[in-house]
Amino acid sequence: MQPDDADYVAYRDEFLDIYAQRLLQLTLPFGGIADMLHALRLQGLLWGIVTNKPARFAEPIARGLNELRDAAVVISGDTLPQAKPHPAPLLEAARRMAVAPQHCLYVGDDLRDIQAAHAAGMVGMAALWGYLGGADVDTWGADVQVHQPAHVLTWLAVRRCHAAAQRTVAAGAGCGAGHSTRSDGTSDSTGGRCGAGDGGRSRGGAASFCRPSRYPNCRPRLF
Repeated sequence: MQPDDADYVAYRDEFLDIYAQRLLQLTLPFGGIADMLHALRLQGLLWGIVTNKPARFAEPIARGLNELRDAAVVISGDTLPQAKPHPAPLLEAARRMAVAPQHCLYVGDDLRDIQAAHAAGMVGMAALWGYLGGADVDTWGADVQVHQPAHVLTWLAVRRCHAAAQRTVAAGAGCGAGHSTRSDGTSDSTGGRCGAGDGGRSRGGAASFCRPSRYPNCRPRLF
């Protein structure tokens, strides 16, 4: 059935009504998400949800799943006049969390997520465990690709470590991880999609934490 079919609207509305009644039936986070979010909470890092799903669906899910109740913000597809890939929803989430966009990491499983992240001035991380539908993620231009939620925590740890090393007077001190990431000294607050460890994959297929073309000061190392 196509949107221009005569009965499309009626069938669509019936489907969405049924969906609304069953939002939390058999709905579970992807494997590893609960552990990642728990780790973020222990580290005192803010995280939020930005989705194109309308509020009538997104908000009950965010309230109904125990793993998502700590979200600092939930921005739905109709919270603002614009939706992803427009950057406005991501910028609104950052504003509500009082975190500068350049200090945010946005994790998503669709091209529009990476487009929105870059337009908002955020790091765009592609989640390879999501609803990819056979998409060629290498063409998205994501700053980082990660295969499992645990890798998000690793990326944040390396980022924090490198930022600490940049602030120290003693050359090379403060970073024992032995890996490099963006050397702009920004904080490790994270706003982004629920999405924790041994590394991420760059566009070229090697395991690294950033794209030099986007961050010229970054010195990626292989895992």
